[in-house]
Amino acid sequence: MPKFDEKTSSSDQAHVDPSSSSSSAADVGKRPLVSSEPVAPPQAQAQAQGSGSGGGKAPAEAPKRVKIQQGLIHGEHDVATNSIDLHVDAKGGGDGLSPVDMLAVAKHCHFLLIEREQDGGPQGTFMLRPQGAAITKIVVEMLGEALGGAWGRMKANGAKFARRQGLSSGRGEARDDNKLHSSVQPEHFAYLDSLKGTNGLKMQPITMGPHGPKSEEEFSANMLDNNALGRQRMQAYKDQLNDPDMPMGPSMMITLTSAQLPRVIDIIKTQVK
Repeated sequence: MPKFDEKTSSSDQAHVDPSSSSSSAADVGKRPLVSSEPVAPPQAQAQAQGSGSGGGKAPAEAPKRVKIQQGLIHGEHDVATNSIDLHVDAKGGGDGLSPVDMLAVAKHCHFLLIEREQDGGPQGTFMLRPQGAAITKIVVEMLGEALGGAWGRMKANGAKFARRQGLSSGRGEARDDNKLHSSVQPEHFAYLDSLKGTNGLKMQPITMGPHGPKSEEEFSANMLDNNALGRQRMQAYKDQLNDPDMPMGPSMMITLTSAQLPRVIDIIKTQVK
């Protein structure tokens, strides 16, 4: 299994190296565990305030949402619907997306979803909203390695090898931290193509301007579906990344079921020593 890296251009040296101290298993004991904080609904907050003022109100009901926070990853678990909505912030000037953080969050979220299912709740769903070139690239690569078809993964790793050997196109091209460099696009697109038709996985690209959706149906479409609308949304995403006049980099909404999470966790484990 190749190491994930955050290289989004041929001149970008930033990467996630699982053998480094920032991504080692030893860091699990040094880093804070995933922060999981109950969020009381408005009526529960009102009841709690009333009981605190001597009003004799009934005890606050159980929280319906649980906050999740670890590194660049943050979101909430909606207990009623058994869905987790996570955002992954752009790397910015920090250390980037750590495999240790990814593993901690994935394990914690899987536990929350399965626990709710065993209590009689609906099947768990897990939504991830990666933003920025480096983060989106890592997330798509992770999913491709975990859930993608063998031929697509082979093509992606071949493109990655060519880039690292300086054989890909785009060498000398100006770098824009907000965009996915053209030398990285072949492997990114190959991982996306490897995921087409995957059960329990949905990807909705965030596209704007001439590449944006023209209807609610287009916006809600899964670009991994093997139908006309899915292919249209996939092409719009690729066209936006190739459009020099579009300042927006890659961004998407990804939804997968709790049944898919164990395979993703297994892939992340290979990145943590």
